[in-house]
Amino acid sequence: MPFAAPAHNLLVDDIDGDGRPDLALTSHHQNYTQVFYQRAPRQFLPGRQIDAVGFHPGELMRYPFTTDRRLYIMNAEGVNRLLVFEPDRNGDLHLIAELGAKAPRSGTFFNWPAWGKGIALTPFAESAIYLVKDFDPLSGHFGGSAELPFRPSGTYAHAVSAADIDHDGSDELFFSNTLSNVVSIIRQPPPGAEPVIEPLWSFNPGGRPEKVIPADIDQDGDIDLLIPDATDKRPLDRTDINVLLNDGQGRFALAPIQFPSRHRSAGGITGIQELDFAKDRDGYGYIAAAGYEAVVFMRIPAGWKGETPQSRSVPLQGIQAITRACLIDIDGDGWLDLAFSRTHDQISGVILWGPLWEHAKQLVDEGVKID
Repeated sequence: MPFAAPAHNLLVDDIDGDGRPDLALTSHHQNYTQVFYQRAPRQFLPGRQIDAVGFHPGELMRYPFTTDRRLYIMNAEGVNRLLVFEPDRNGDLHLIAELGAKAPRSGTFFNWPAWGKGIALTPFAESAIYLVKDFDPLSGHFGGSAELPFRPSGTYAHAVSAADIDHDGSDELFFSNTLSNVVSIIRQPPPGAEPVIEPLWSFNPGGRPEKVIPADIDQDGDIDLLIPDATDKRPLDRTDINVLLNDGQGRFALAPIQFPSRHRSAGGITGIQELDFAKDRDGYGYIAAAGYEAVVFMRIPAGWKGETPQSRSVPLQGIQAITRACLIDIDGDGWLDLAFSRTHDQISGVILWGPLWEHAKQLVDEGVKID
């Protein structure tokens, strides 16, 4: 995608409503979003630069609780707002509502029956998670909010995710503390009580997990958690995808997958920048994990119990900063594709077409690097 600025966020969604996924890329430093509309399979038309996202925009999110209207929420960090956009019949995004929020950079939507449809926000440089209750995106009105400060202060969450891990009809919220190597959980509180932050899992020092990705990796019907190491575990000299396998009751067992990367002693840059998981049409689940020197694909069979998976690494041409990775069928052929954003000055959006497992082997065999 010829996005002519460093891209710090990527959203893949059918923005213009024609049945084909489009790509929306956002530049945090250049202060705009641009949509690339897929007018025919694998053929994209760049839209205009959308400056209404404000100064230092963060994550653009699709609002999931409406079916009759396509609504998008921008975490507008630099202007302390949540901005609500709606596409016109051509897919061009227009601002329709806004809500004041403290430096929101990333977020997720959640459903608590007692709270209605909510948003959880991770603010920039603030030691807290913010929860917005019963949010109406069409008006920008909400039914209340809560600020959950971190203890100790001085720690930050880079992302928050939501999933129902115990089948009770209420989402749980997950985020990681990069300094203490603790993954935390926020549950729907009892009537009359306020939500609280609880520790869910503590890792050994090192690794510095930044994101929690909910996914049913073993295909047993229960949501598991994938937590990639942002750097290596120094004492062990390894980088892991930490998988917490769910027993169906919200109890977890750790099944780490070692990420193939060059060690520091060999001149490599360790750590996983971005990760996504999805099931493909061949019945396997696939992890796509972006390091600094390669994009790694891992094939996970149904019923997986922690065995070392098959993997294929497609090298990058030089060190690259990848900011978002999305596994999704973009061209409509039934196979997963991989879209990712990166901080290049030009060509900051990239798509690897499926079937990814076969194409990864072809690229490796031919010695092709992602430039």
